Amino acid sequence: MRSDIKSITPELIRAKRRIGLRMVTVYLGVYSLFVMLHVVFPEVPGSPCFGVSAGLVGGVALMFFAVLMALVYHVLCTKVEKRLTRT
Repeated sequence: MRSDIKSITPELIRAKRRIGLRMVTVYLGVYSLFVMLHVVFPEVPGSPCFGVSAGLVGGVALMFFAVLMALVYHVLCTKVEKRLTRT
């Protein structure tokens, strides 16, 4: 049996869940703005930006933002783990 499993406590699970839910909320807000931009101003995504369509640039930016958020989640959860598992 792994020894690090014992360090998983309900408090740690709640802290990670809270971080995750906040980050999902932020991402959903950003994604919703992206979708609303396409719905309200359909000409904007088709306009040229850096030699390609602005919709493509925005979509790729959303992907990079998701990866960045995953890295931030990892860092925040690692800090919480270290704080809660100090002995």
